[in-house]
Amino acid sequence: VRYSSGGTTPRGFDCSGYTQYVFAQIGINILRHERAQMENSIIIPKEEMQCGDLVIFRSRGLPQFRHMVAAGH
Repeated sequence: VRYSSGGTTPRGFDCSGYTQYVFAQIGINILRHERAQMENSIIIPKEEMQCGDLVIFRSRGLPQFRHMVAAGH
């Protein structure tokens, strides 16, 4: 699957479109944009992270956020 800015389908995803799509496949609705996903999250200690948790972090001081789906501990 190719990266596509603004993409939300298997024809092409951007980061937040992909996480929204993956969560929707298991019946969890999350907001579309990465900032909204971040603002509607809770902070937990790294030790409490579980498979499937959305990990959001700042990228080297840049004003944009990056994220990924945790695959395991």
